[in-house]
Amino acid sequence: MKSLATPPETPDKTPQPTIKLGDIWRRKKDILSRQQLEAINLLGKGMPQIEVAKKLGVTARTLQRWAKQTDFQAAMTKIRAQAFDQVIEATVKDIRDEVALLVPKALSVIEEALSNPAIAPQHRIRAADIVGKWAGLQQPQAAPETNAESILKQYLAALGSDRAEHPG
Repeated sequence: MKSLATPPETPDKTPQPTIKLGDIWRRKKDILSRQQLEAINLLGKGMPQIEVAKKLGVTARTLQRWAKQTDFQAAMTKIRAQAFDQVIEATVKDIRDEVALLVPKALSVIEEALSNPAIAPQHRIRAADIVGKWAGLQQPQAAPETNAESILKQYLAALGSDRAEHPG
C-alpha cells in the first residue's frame, strides 16, 4: 500500500499534486462566493435584504435562493452568533463601567454610615457587613448576649486588621 504522503505518479513518473487537509478545508470554505460572503456580512449587520441585493447587484430572489443553501445558512448562523456575542460583550462592559462609576459614591455612603454616630447602630452594622463582604471577610459569630455596638466594633477591628495586613 502506498503512503498518502507520497504523491501518486503518472506513467511518465511525474508526481501529481496531492490534496492536503488544508486544501480541502479551503475548498470547503470557498463554496460560498465572495458575493455570498458579502451578503452574509451585510445581513449579519442588520441590513435589509432589499438593500443588500441592490448593493451587491443581485435580485432579492437571488438572496432568497442563497438563503436556502446549507452553507449559507450555516454561515448566517455563525455570524448572528458572533453579532450576539459582541452585543452581550458590549453590554457587560457598559454595565461594568457604570458600576465602576458608582463605587466611589457607594463607598462614601458606607464610610458615612460607619463613622457617623448619629446613624442607627443597625444601619452601621449593615454598612460594616457590606464592607466585610466586599473585602472577603467572614461575618463574626456573635454570642447571643452581644449587642449591636460590640458587633460593629468587631467588624471595624477586622477591617482595620485586614488593612494593616494588606496596606494600599
